[in-house]
Amino acid sequence: MQIKHHHLPLQFFRIPKMIKTQPVSTPLSTSLIFDLLIHAHTKFRNSEAAIFYLHRMLACSLVPKSNTFNNLLLLLSSTHFPKALALLREANAGGRIPIDACSYNIIISRLCDAGELTEALRLQTLFESCGGAPNLIMYTILIAGHCKNGSLDEGRRLFSRLREMGLAPNEFTYTAMINGCFKRGLREEGLQLCNEMKSVGVVPNLHTYNSLMAEYCKDCNMDNAFKVFDEMRLGGFAPNVVSYNVLIGGLCRQSRLKEAEKLLGRMRKEGIRPSTITFNILINGFCKAGKMLKALSLLDCMKACGSCPTAITYNAIIDGFSRSGDLNGASCAYKEMKERGLNPTEVTYTILIDAFARIGDMERAVQVYHLMESSGLRGDVHTVGVLIRGFCAEGRVKNAASLFRMMLEKGLKPSNVIYETIIHGYCHEGSSFRALKLLREMGENGMVPNVGSYGMVIRLLCREGKRREAEVLLKEMQGAGLQPQDWFFRELSVAEVK
Repeated sequence: MQIKHHHLPLQFFRIPKMIKTQPVSTPLSTSLIFDLLIHAHTKFRNSEAAIFYLHRMLACSLVPKSNTFNNLLLLLSSTHFPKALALLREANAGGRIPIDACSYNIIISRLCDAGELTEALRLQTLFESCGGAPNLIMYTILIAGHCKNGSLDEGRRLFSRLREMGLAPNEFTYTAMINGCFKRGLREEGLQLCNEMKSVGVVPNLHTYNSLMAEYCKDCNMDNAFKVFDEMRLGGFAPNVVSYNVLIGGLCRQSRLKEAEKLLGRMRKEGIRPSTITFNILINGFCKAGKMLKALSLLDCMKACGSCPTAITYNAIIDGFSRSGDLNGASCAYKEMKERGLNPTEVTYTILIDAFARIGDMERAVQVYHLMESSGLRGDVHTVGVLIRGFCAEGRVKNAASLFRMMLEKGLKPSNVIYETIIHGYCHEGSSFRALKLLREMGENGMVPNVGSYGMVIRLLCREGKRREAEVLLKEMQGAGLQPQDWFFRELSVAEVK
C-alpha cells in the first residue's frame, strides 16, 4: 500500500514495509509513526489501509490520538457507514481507543441523516452512561434530526432536557427547533422561539433568517419577508443565493413576476451567481402565468450564465406550453430535453398525458403512458388519475374503471379525487349501483366523499325511484359532518318510491 504524494520523503514509503515485517514488540513501531500512517491514508481516502494500521497499532499496545481516530471515523461514515458504526462499537467495547463526544457526534449525525433516530438516541444514552458529559453539539444534532424527520415532540423533549442539564442552546439549536415548528405548520411557536432566541442574546445566523423569510413567503406575507431580509443585512449578514431564491419564489407564487425578475438583477449586481434553482423558480413562475416567450428568454439567459437546465426546467416549460394549448411548443421543449441528454421523468410524461387528455385525444395520452412504462418508469397515482379523468370526461367510464382496477392490482392506492371522478362518471352514465358501490368503498378505506359526490348519487337514486336508499345516504352524509344543500331535500320530496 503506497501513498501517492510527491511531497513526502522517500523514507516515508519504507515505513509501511517496516511495520508489516517487524515483530509486534519492536520499538520501531511508535505511536507517532502509526498516527502519521493512519492520518496519511485517511487524507487520501484509503480507508482499508488506515484500518489495517489502526489494528496493527492496537496489536502493538499503542493508542492512536483521538483526532486520528475521529478523522478515520469521519471518512468511513461518508464511504462505508456500517464499518464506521462497527468501528465505534469496537472502540467502545475495547476501551483502549480514546473516543470522545466528537466520535459519537460523527455517527449520530449520520444516523439522523438516515432517519435512524432510535439508534441515534441509543448512542447518546450510551455516551452519557459511560461518563460522557452532556454535549451541546450532540443535542443539537439530535434535535435537528428529529425535527427534520417530523418528530417535533421528541425535539421539544431534547430541547428542554439540554436546558435542564445546564446547557445553553446556541443559534444552531434554536434554528433547528424553529424549522421543526415551521415544518409542522406551527408558525406562532416558531416565531416565539425566534423572539426568545434574541431575548437571551443568541444572535440568529444566516440559516435562521432564510428560514424566517421562507415561512413568511409560504404565508404570502412578502412585507415581513423583506423586513427580515433588511434586518439580516443590518445585522451584518450578507444574503446568499438561498436568501434570494426564497424571496424570488415568494414573489413568483404571488405572480409578482416583474419584482422577482428585478431581484434576479439585484443579486447579480451584488456578485451572487444565480443557481439552477434560481432560474427554475423564475421559469416556472412565468410558465404558470402563460408568459412563454419570457420563460424561453430566461432559459437562454440560464444557459448563457453557465447553469445547465435540468429535467425540472423542461418540465416547467412543457407544462407551460401544454396549459397554453401549444402542443407544438411542448413537443419542441420535449425534443430539446432529450437532445441535451436529459431523461424524461414521471412528471414529464404525466404533463404530456394531461395535455392530450385535456384536448380529448385519449389515444395519444395512452401512447405516452405506455412509452413511460417502456422506459422503465412506473406511473404514480396522479399519472393514472389524469388518464381516468380524461376517459370520464369523454364518457368512456369502462376504460376509466379498467384503469382503476389496474391501479389496485399494482398496489397503488386511489385518492379521493380518483374515486369521486369515477363516481361522477357512473352517475352521468346512469349507473347508481356502481356509483353507490364506490361510495361505500371509499368509506371502508377511511375516506369521506365530498358533498358533490353524495349529491350526484342521491339525485340519481331519487330519479330512479330509489328514495329509501337516497334517504339512508343522506343520513350517512350528515353523520359524516357534511351539510346537505337545499336541492337535496327538494329531490327527495319529489322522488317516487318504487
